[in-house]
Amino acid sequence: MTYLYETREAETVDNPVELTAITPELIQAALEVYRNYYQTHGNEAMAPLGVVVDQRNLRGQLIFTGKPILLPYDCFIPSEQLIEPDADYGEYWE
Repeated sequence: MTYLYETREAETVDNPVELTAITPELIQAALEVYRNYYQTHGNEAMAPLGVVVDQRNLRGQLIFTGKPILLPYDCFIPSEQLIEPDADYGEYWE
């Protein structure tokens, strides 16, 4: 029996791993997860460090402790980027 494995190239100086830009769609998905958490838990809510969003399906997961271990399609958005006082979120936040 033969097994075929997909191999990924390791990060090297000649071959750096691409960094993913945080797009408006990722921020909107993270905001939705963040907002739903605070609406559900109200005053009992713990402050999350941020949200990890899967770029393929825009599903998010709140992170409360430590640095998250990201999968290849994951993007971490820190909570500071979601609650900037001068950010204009329009109708979405209301």
